[in-house]
Amino acid sequence: MRLLLIALFAITLTGCNFNKAYVAPTQKYTNETGPDGQPSEEKQQQLAAALLADFPDIPVPVGYRVDLTQSTSFYSANYSAGKITLIGSSPSGALFTFFATEMKTNGWSLVNKMQSEVSVLNFAKPGKFVSVQIFLDGKITILISPE
Repeated sequence: MRLLLIALFAITLTGCNFNKAYVAPTQKYTNETGPDGQPSEEKQQQLAAALLADFPDIPVPVGYRVDLTQSTSFYSANYSAGKITLIGSSPSGALFTFFATEMKTNGWSLVNKMQSEVSVLNFAKPGKFVSVQIFLDGKITILISPE
């Protein structure tokens, strides 16, 4: 029996081709840069819009823009997850009220909240969880994950 297993293992290995090198998939770059090495303003707007399109139920305060260097998303048919960093200038108290109100309007339930130097609001929806962090300087970090 042992000899039979060794023979089957040897036959299996001969079917493998160890001489072929692994070929990585072609990478598609979406952050085409201009002469200064940065994406053009138009390209940045397109990338930000594409990122936000993955999360249509997440509100963005007026006057805020996506910081693409600090944001990312993963989207599939089953779920989406990501981090959105927003840059702008508003008092943290006003932002706290904005998210408490607008997230509820978009169908989110407030799980808990904490208002301090870094204010945090946590929301849930069936299958989703969002944590909104508001910094005193007006920066906002939004973490989206499956529940």
